[in-house]
Amino acid sequence: MISLNFLSGTVGLNKATHPWLQCQLELQFPQSELQQLESALISVYQGTETEARLLLPSSWTVYFKKRDSDSQLFLAHPAPDTWVATCALNPALAEALVLAVQDLLGTGTEFHLSRLKHVGKVNRLSNLEVLIKK
Repeated sequence: MISLNFLSGTVGLNKATHPWLQCQLELQFPQSELQQLESALISVYQGTETEARLLLPSSWTVYFKKRDSDSQLFLAHPAPDTWVATCALNPALAEALVLAVQDLLGTGTEFHLSRLKHVGKVNRLSNLEVLIKK
């Protein structure tokens, strides 16, 4: 497992209400941290790693995992001050995520993870949207 420690606060984090998925996690990455994210995602989705863990401020942890079937974006709240988001992605959606992050490293400004579903199905039980921006 790859672990990226962003506890220093360089990655912006905001939790908002989403109209139909219950919660939206907004992550704003500076360029150098976005490059670290890209490298971790490539290692997971195109390499031999099984998952990447992002440690974030305000007791947030985000996991990016491989999944063979439907993708799922899920938020758990296991303790009063603890939030765990899991982005378990099938190969098509994982590839779209890597390309979207690479676009952010270029001219892109933001993307919503659930809107990449045109390339792969997101499980209807998902309760989370993830907005990644620079």
